[in-house]
Amino acid sequence: MKVLLPAALVLAASGAVVQAAEEPKFDYTCRIEAKRTGGWTPYQIKFSINEEDMTVLVDHGMSTPGEEGPVTAKFKRRDDETLRFKWRIGLRTSEWDIMSIGYRVDFKPETKTGMMWLAIPSGGARDGPGTLSCK
Repeated sequence: MKVLLPAALVLAASGAVVQAAEEPKFDYTCRIEAKRTGGWTPYQIKFSINEEDMTVLVDHGMSTPGEEGPVTAKFKRRDDETLRFKWRIGLRTSEWDIMSIGYRVDFKPETKTGMMWLAIPSGGARDGPGTLSCK
């Protein structure tokens, strides 16, 4: 007679440890106030700054086909109080094409404020620059 053991019991017996993938924790949650005529600007972004390797982990808040999860971007210091980081994602247009949209953020950690700009490759309706208010 064969006995089938549940996978969890087999892993426990073998000493293997199974851990669930952890959701990243973000240092800043920012509301974005912007003119949204094209629908390319998110209402909110979340991000964390890693000073050691000068990167930012960004949850951009947009639905991207085939690209799940946050993106990692390099940041540069613009001056003593401003960090700049950029990323590019593919977003679906109303005709179901995928358009590459560039985002740039200038962020001041001291005041938790900043600005966001978009680079949209084609003409038509544009979203205005956005103002960030972060917690």
